[in-house]
Amino acid sequence: MSRALSISALNTVEVGATTDQTKADLNAIGVSGGRKNLIINGGMNVAQRGTTMSNSTTSTSYHTLDRWQTHGSGGTYNLSQQTMTAGTSNQTGGRSNFARFSVITGDNNLSLRQCIEDVTIIPEGSNVTVSFYAKGTAGKVLNVFMQSLFGAGGSGSVSHSVTESDFTLTTSWVKYNISFTMPSDFLTGKTIGVGSFNRLQFRQPSSDTSTTAYTLDITGVQLELGSVATDFEHRSYGEELALCQRYYQARSLHDYIAFHYSTYAYSVIPLGIEMRAAPTVTTVGQGTSYYEAGATRNFSVSGVGSSTSRVNIVGNVTGGTQGYSGTFYPVYQASAEL
Repeated sequence: MSRALSISALNTVEVGATTDQTKADLNAIGVSGGRKNLIINGGMNVAQRGTTMSNSTTSTSYHTLDRWQTHGSGGTYNLSQQTMTAGTSNQTGGRSNFARFSVITGDNNLSLRQCIEDVTIIPEGSNVTVSFYAKGTAGKVLNVFMQSLFGAGGSGSVSHSVTESDFTLTTSWVKYNISFTMPSDFLTGKTIGVGSFNRLQFRQPSSDTSTTAYTLDITGVQLELGSVATDFEHRSYGEELALCQRYYQARSLHDYIAFHYSTYAYSVIPLGIEMRAAPTVTTVGQGTSYYEAGATRNFSVSGVGSSTSRVNIVGNVTGGTQGYSGTFYPVYQASAEL
């Protein structure tokens, strides 16, 4: 659409229209407002942990695609990032990647889900719309399920069910739009604790206890306020990665400086993106060599610490000279997931 035609088409937007009417008008002429999608990595592009995970029975975990959590609920499943075949991304609104949730052994409540930070981000009584592209095992019925959880120190640790809606898979990509209204009192009288969130789930319904295998392919997931599904909000890979890194960062650094104190070396490593909370840090390939004054010393990580903006790594060093600085190769994961 040319710029002149876009400006001309804006005349079709109704004066005094409701928010949903305006959204529908703008969507019809190809004008799509930004910062509307509450889902992060809805296009399934970012996978810092890796692109495949097989035969998991884990109840609740993050495996591959950033921000997407699995809930096993007694089932067994694989999760992977897939790439659309060249020339077919028009079937998914231009998305080039998708998640493949391949269930080996089904069970009720088994799900692929995302926790959306801050339970108050969706107002009481508001209309909400979920849109997504999906395909998979023909005839398999799954549902969209929303919960609100109030965080540590909040109103107990009880989730509050707000809605569910079924959808039936086919072997071809289909865009699904599901709208619902949040309860008018789901926040009233509640104590909001630390780490509260709303949770969107794509799940095997609670009434479906079948163990039969099935596959769900899904991408272009968008959750927005209002009862009209608008076009998927495109964000660059770099922007999407930065949003993901508020919750998880996997880093492999080269030639990082550490300072030598007696028998140990200590280093403070700034995080590229400030995280939601002080992360849990796991060293994954600790970098067993420490280079000081041209010599190689044995090095092993003995402790880690963190804040929202940095990681502290302490390592034992054999040999070396106190007061000198050297370099080492830290490889670690920092997680502040909800």
